[in-house]
Amino acid sequence: MKHKCVDMLVKVAAALTAGMAASLLDMSDHELALAAHVARSHWSDAYLWCASEYIQIQGGIGFTSEHDAHLYFRRAQASELLFGDRAYHRVGLADFLVNRKSEKRI
Repeated sequence: MKHKCVDMLVKVAAALTAGMAASLLDMSDHELALAAHVARSHWSDAYLWCASEYIQIQGGIGFTSEHDAHLYFRRAQASELLFGDRAYHRVGLADFLVNRKSEKRI
């Protein structure tokens, strides 16, 4: 259980670090899109993974009405649908990098 909690802490810390780095840098609009894709990819991954691990730590009780863990999991899934999952943001990141390379060649 301690290892699961530490893994959750590391994932959340990495997501927060990516978000803080994106917000602290003085960037152009083009670079801000890159930072947003990176940060959102980490946040989406961390939120859903931590919510599912939380249910496992609670002994699977998260899908009953006795505990609020299922609410976090459902919100994480809704957040992925609303804001895009990690695959969506990684595709956006790849498109940004490919377009950036083609701009430099011209």
